[in-house]
Amino acid sequence: MREALRKLEQQGLVAIRHGGGATVRGAEHASLDVVRHMVFVDGRLDRGLLEQLLDVHELLVAGATRLAVERADEDEITAARTLVARLAAPAASDDAFIDGAAELLDLIARASRNLVLRLARNAVNPLFEPRFREVRKRLRPPSELLAPVTRRLDRAIGARDAAAAEEAVRALLRMNRTRVLDALSTLHAERDPEEAHHGDAPGAPAPSD
Repeated sequence: MREALRKLEQQGLVAIRHGGGATVRGAEHASLDVVRHMVFVDGRLDRGLLEQLLDVHELLVAGATRLAVERADEDEITAARTLVARLAAPAASDDAFIDGAAELLDLIARASRNLVLRLARNAVNPLFEPRFREVRKRLRPPSELLAPVTRRLDRAIGARDAAAAEEAVRALLRMNRTRVLDALSTLHAERDPEEAHHGDAPGAPAPSD
């Protein structure tokens, strides 16, 4: 019991006072660790919380991109443009596309020269893997949508235009936002057809936007 209370205290869910017992705290006081347990509860997707998680992911990645373009050395700029070109290659497999995107995000994080930002990203990233990988493979953007945005990003990185690079990355992140959310809801419904039939029940996936 003491160990369980200590863990809850570490996560910010309980406040323990010496000699005064324990007090439950609201979720808004908790650490980021609890999010992974809140997005999926008993296999049920909380779409609203997932949208908030995607908001935070966008803020982190777009902000890191701006810093990275400002602070990267020439080797990092070259490597980033190579990875962007790989993303745009229509012949790349879905797994290669996802892995290339992860490499690019890792490079952006390193080039930002911001340790706190990297630690924040480390906390958020595990929430997306491995559960979402299959969904991301299904929703790889078609070349005709991806190519213009990757060209914008490549030009911005090459010109060291931090603001333009940030906006291009933001466009990439938002490109499939609704499709990802809807696909996750569909995937959840496929795994639990009884809840899909009773779509208005508490905890059922929210309707598509």
